[in-house]
Amino acid sequence: MLNDHDRDHTAPGKPCGCMHRNPKAAFRLRDAAQMAKKYPRSFKAPTVKELASIQPGDFVKVCAVEGERFWVQVQRVGREIKGELANDLVLIEGNYGDPITLMAHEVYDVLPQGELATVLA
Repeated sequence: MLNDHDRDHTAPGKPCGCMHRNPKAAFRLRDAAQMAKKYPRSFKAPTVKELASIQPGDFVKVCAVEGERFWVQVQRVGREIKGELANDLVLIEGNYGDPITLMAHEVYDVLPQGELATVLA
């Protein structure tokens, strides 16, 4: 039986409003799917196929409610995506390597691990 938190996380496009924690701070992430529908010219969200292809080692971009966008390196994929911050944060507290848990509907962009060299070249 699903509790309210699980039910919110399983409803497509419905933000759960929970705090995604790292050891130093708590912050909420924006629902990328919802923002893409509301503001299609300025917000993009990955397709269902792209979200389903996320694997450990990939990088995903998320956005905190405070407006800061940042990359997370994926460590584990399941009902939730677990990863580590791939850069230091400026507007909210968080440092490179801090653990974070997020949901697929909060992902704005996916950078497969194999494409990283192309982006950095």
